[in-house]
This record gives sequence, structure tokens and C-alpha cells, in this order.
Amino acid sequence: MRRTTWVVAVALAVVLVPNALAVCRTDPTSTYDVSTLKLSSTRPDINANLFDYGIIFEDSNEPSCAGFASVALYKKVRATLNHPYYKDPRLNNKLVGPYQGWLEGGNVALVYASALRLGPNGKLTKPLADLLDQISYVRNIDADCGFTTNRKGQTNAWTQNNSCMDDWSIAASGHAWTAAWRYARMKSSTLINSAADAAKTAISNALNITESVCVHKYNEPLPSPAPAAGPCTGQVADLNNSNVALALGLHDGEAVPYGLGLLTSIANADVALDYARRPKVYSADEKTVAAALYLNGDYRTTWTSGSAVFKKNCYKFGLVGTTMTRTATYDCSGNFGGGSYQPEMFPVRDFLVKRVGITAFAFNYDFTDFQSNLFCDNPANPDCIFWSPGRRAIYGTLARDWVNARPHLEADLSDYQVTFKTYDGVHYLSARYGGGNYIHAEATAPSTYETFSMVDENGGSLMSGDTVYMQVHEGQYISADQGGGGDVVAVYFTPVIWERFIIEKTWGTGQIVPGDPVALKTLYGYYVSAVNEGGGEVTARYRGVVTWEVFTIDF
Repeated sequence: MRRTTWVVAVALAVVLVPNALAVCRTDPTSTYDVSTLKLSSTRPDINANLFDYGIIFEDSNEPSCAGFASVALYKKVRATLNHPYYKDPRLNNKLVGPYQGWLEGGNVALVYASALRLGPNGKLTKPLADLLDQISYVRNIDADCGFTTNRKGQTNAWTQNNSCMDDWSIAASGHAWTAAWRYARMKSSTLINSAADAAKTAISNALNITESVCVHKYNEPLPSPAPAAGPCTGQVADLNNSNVALALGLHDGEAVPYGLGLLTSIANADVALDYARRPKVYSADEKTVAAALYLNGDYRTTWTSGSAVFKKNCYKFGLVGTTMTRTATYDCSGNFGGGSYQPEMFPVRDFLVKRVGITAFAFNYDFTDFQSNLFCDNPANPDCIFWSPGRRAIYGTLARDWVNARPHLEADLSDYQVTFKTYDGVHYLSARYGGGNYIHAEATAPSTYETFSMVDENGGSLMSGDTVYMQVHEGQYISADQGGGGDVVAVYFTPVIWERFIIEKTWGTGQIVPGDPVALKTLYGYYVSAVNEGGGEVTARYRGVVTWEVFTIDF
């Protein structure tokens, strides 16, 4: 067909990418890419990925950065789901899949909490939501933790000073936020309840005295020979009198961050369960254990130069022959990084009072304050990979801020599911193989490969002149290669400049509704064309609108 111009719609425009001037750490132009899966050998690096998810979570809460965070979350989750199964040494080399490794619950919690904030901020797309539905979180508990025996069948597990409270509390977080996500996505009650019940079970196991919280009768002589549970021989009733027994978290030795500190994960799990309308009801024993962890944390805190710090008089237990040993010179911070855990990282008082229902008390420190400056954002600093935005989010934002005032959470989608029929009235724009290849116009019926997720950058009603970007089935974005003048492809996973189009009504102005004829202009002034009005190649070589450039939109 000869191209004769009957509509000329060439206009010069400067279109700035939203958020380009904002300080958004998920911006793809940043020097550090949070959207990639970080590995330690063949398995995901727990701390490095938690660092990334923390940044994504914080940007998801910032409206001006949520668009970048949405793309980064999609890419990171997709990369994780595509990673092969691997053997996890912390699980006795058990073969595990994506989001099923040791302590993965924290990552899962931040994934879903981020998504539920992207919804209210207008940046949760259908491809992202569908991808998150594919996550199959499975809790797996450290094979070495416990008191009497561990999951390897070894006895005297207590000699490793490694309780299971971190495993169970972080699992509770992962399960609870899975329940919250399923609730927001209006999944079946069976699916919501299964995740919520798993979270409640994990909370109960995190507060049990069998393998998670060591009840130690410190005012009695050490039994000899050492019993099967070592120092952890007390009962819950003993905790009602702090002169008889203490509730200890064990991690190499008695460590407050691995007792009271892990209540932060239980607190953020509680937030998620409350949102999912499946609140946890704490038993009398669970309240007693939680209160005792709080009291012991207070005992082990002091003031130095006006700052709260953990003492260095905690217990460490061992075994010489059949005799149990105990010293009282262990760093109560857990001796991690020279004792870098600080009391102002664990603001759990409000959770214990408002949600668990205990009477808070304090002699030295009440665990209310939270100091975000104890965490850092520089990925080049190895310390920051541990003291990361992910821990800042879990310890502070989710465990205190959202306990007191949970923000609006929802899974409402912000994108349009669109199809474009070519001018011949027969064919549709289509992503070959669903993505990773050219856009063509050979399909004669709209199906999966012909349906695109289209985001209107400025939100609101879709108007002629709005800037949009479109994601195909496999996650790539429709792109005018080099910004126009050549092919139209779907090979890139980040919508930058080439992936942005100005959508225009070819007749009239104003709001675009289903059935309207539209054109798609690149930011460099070229229009998407279905050669010969459809049936074959799609390009972006022309700067005017004729029949090849006209498409009927449906959504």
C-alpha cells in the first residue's frame, strides 16, 4: 500500500521520566543494582538479598520512587524464581528451591509488604502481582539448632548454644505476610488460612521452651551430670519469679538479640496476621515467655555515656566430660561484629503491650526507641550488608511503626490490560514467544502474547498525550530500538527511555476509552507502525500517522 499522509501529528516534546530527579535507590541508573539476585557460591546470599529487599521496601513506601521499586521488585523476584534448586548447608544439605532456604522468611515478608504498599501508591502491576503469586514459601529450620536433640538426630544439642527461635520467628514473618498477600489478592479462605495457621504455629514454636527459649534456673547449682537439655531445664512457671529462672536466647552464648530481639519478627508477623483478619491470640504461657524475654533484655542493658548498651555478663555454656560448665562473661549483644547489636534496634515494647497483652516494665531500658542511624545503606561497606535497610525495615518500620499505625495496604492493580488491533481490523500487535524477541502483527485473535500490561505514568484516567510503558507476558517491555527509526522489540526488563511511548487519539483529544483509534509515539517522535496495516512486521520508522500507525485499543 502506498503511504499517503492523511493525519499529520508530528510534535516536538520533551518528556522527563518521572522520579528522574528524586533520590530513589531503586532507580536503574543507580550505581548499585538492587534488582539482581545476589549469590554466595551456588545459593542466595541471605544478607545481601535482605539489603536489596530493604531498599525496595523503603522505596515502595515513597510515592515518587514506587515506580522504580515496582520494576526492581519484579526483576529480583523473577531472577530468584528462575534460580536452580540448591543444597543448603544450614539445612543438612537439603535440596531447596526459591524462597525455601534458611531464614528466607524475612525476604518473603519484605517482598509482600513492599507489594502491598505499591498498591496504594499506584504502582502494583498485574505482571508483578501474578509473579508474586508464584512464590512458594517453605520454612526450613536450621538442622543444628535445639536443646536436647537437633534435626540431625544429635544429642546434647544445647552445647552449640544455638536456639531455634530465630528460625521460627522469621518463618512466622514469611508465613504471615504470605497470608496478608493472599488476603489482599482475594484468594480462597483455604489458602489464606493455611498460611495464617502456619504463621501462628511458628510464633508458638518461637516462644516454646523446648528448642527456642532456654529457661535456665540460674540460682541453682548446675546439675551433674549434665541433663539432656543442658541448662534449659526450667518450666514456664519458673519464669514467674525472676529470682528462680531467666528466659535466655542462645546464639553462641546467651544473646539478647536472639531472644528479645527476635520479638521484632514476631511483631511484624502479628501486623500481617491482623491485616489478614486472622489475628494471633497469645496463650498464657506465650505471654509469660515473652514477658520474661523482655525482662531479661532489660536486666542485660545498661547505660554508657548516655547511650543504652548491652552488658557483657551473659552466660555461655559448655560440656567437659559429663560436667556442664557456665561462664558469665559473654557479650550479651551476641558478640557479633564486636558486639554491634544495640538495644535501640529492638523497639518491641508497644507490640508486647498492645498486641500480646503483657504489662511492660523496665528498670533500665524500656525498648521503645529506635535509632535508624544504627543501620547503613552503602553496599560497598560489608558492615552495611548486615546492618542493612532490610533489618531497619523489619526491626523498626514493621515491628514498631506499623504496630502503632499500619499504613494503607492493598493489592489493587495500577495497570491496564490492553490489546491493539491493527488498521486492517484483522490482526493484533503481539510479542513473539511472549517476550525476548520482536513485536509483530501476525496474530488474528487476542490472547496471552497479544495482551500487554500498560502503565499510565501520571495515573488517573488514560488521556491522549499521556506517557505509557507496556510489559509483555514474559516480563520484558515493548521498546522502540534506539528510540525509533527501526525495529520494535520486547527484550529489555527495565522501562527507561526507549520503552516509553506517548499514546495519542488519532481523532479528537481527551480521555481514551476502549474502542478508540490510537497511535503510539516514541519519545524521539517516531510512531509504531504495523506494516501494510497488519499481518507482518512492526516498526517505528515514520514520524507521521497514516493507516499503518492507527490501532484500535481495548482494555
